[in-house]
Amino acid sequence: METARANGPRRIGLSRRIVGLTTSGGALAVALIMALSPAAAAAGHTYHAPYAGAVSSTNSYTDQSGCATGALTSPVNWSSTTGILTLAAKASAKNCPAQLAGVGGNSYGSGSGGVDVAIPIKVATSAAHSISVNWKIHATSSSSYTPGTCTLATTTSFQYCESGADVSVYGFTYLVDLTNGTYFYPTNYWDYYNESFNETYCYSGTCYNYTYAFAYGSLGNVSWFINGTLNKLDSYAIVTYLDAYASAFAESYTATLTGASGSASFSMAGGPNKATLSSIVVT
Repeated sequence: METARANGPRRIGLSRRIVGLTTSGGALAVALIMALSPAAAAAGHTYHAPYAGAVSSTNSYTDQSGCATGALTSPVNWSSTTGILTLAAKASAKNCPAQLAGVGGNSYGSGSGGVDVAIPIKVATSAAHSISVNWKIHATSSSSYTPGTCTLATTTSFQYCESGADVSVYGFTYLVDLTNGTYFYPTNYWDYYNESFNETYCYSGTCYNYTYAFAYGSLGNVSWFINGTLNKLDSYAIVTYLDAYASAFAESYTATLTGASGSASFSMAGGPNKATLSSIVVT
């Protein structure tokens, strides 16, 4: 995990312009500074892009084995100026035509990418605070598989066949006190996951076959909430990360798998499909 950024230059520039008013307007200038500065406003502050002072790091990974492929169909791109993350990945797999001594039985492909961001923030008072980190995540995704036919051997005690596909998006957020090293974690968690597969599993002559499908979570507006007593004299950073993943597989061990395949894809590569770090709200 890595990275970060924060909001501030716009306030500094406005303060400089106000301070530059004539002496006769000094009282008004001070009043405006107090009203506009988050350091003076006990009610808190909302950070939006551009996130000044943030540090970020993108990541991407593809993997393939056997008769499978995994790829990024659109590279990972993150913008500090807009707070937007875009990427797309896909994977496909099919059983290999031959297997010998356990070689050639496993086909697995995956593609994934994401970003880690660290964003400096400040609090106006030494008191209990609530922080919400808000993303808007929109994407298209698909996954499907064909189970194929599993032909079992008669001379081994352990064997299996399986095929399937999955797509997922997962993320996390936490707050770091940079002054004393304390970590504050969210009160809630979020993931988006969709997986389905078929498996035949045999051990010592007893075999099982089952089909599995599981999905949870939803895309759209996603928020993490952090509560804690914070010190206005300390320095803080919000760390938030988001990753997307697609994989497909058609695998067997000792048994022979034919006619099996899987495919999965995930896209938030632009237009309405993208992930946006929309705001960080400190109250």
